[in-house]
Amino acid sequence: MSETEQPPAITRELLEQDGLRAYFARHHPDVEVLDDATLRASRDRMLADAPDGVNPDGGVFVFAYGSLIWNRSPGPMQT
Repeated sequence: MSETEQPPAITRELLEQDGLRAYFARHHPDVEVLDDATLRASRDRMLADAPDGVNPDGGVFVFAYGSLIWNRSPGPMQT
């Protein structure tokens, strides 16, 4: 990657093509990037090890606050 190359825009197409993981793997070869099967196995172990009653429906709750994901550098409201 050149010093001026920008990371790809996060789009539906990029995510559908696993482009973000591929981009990260190319630009950070020293970091192990896990494949889908390994990630699924890790998730399944985590859910199996959860204390009783944590999530009786067996699903996974995902919290994401959009503005923190898409605009990671808002200025301070007060200093």
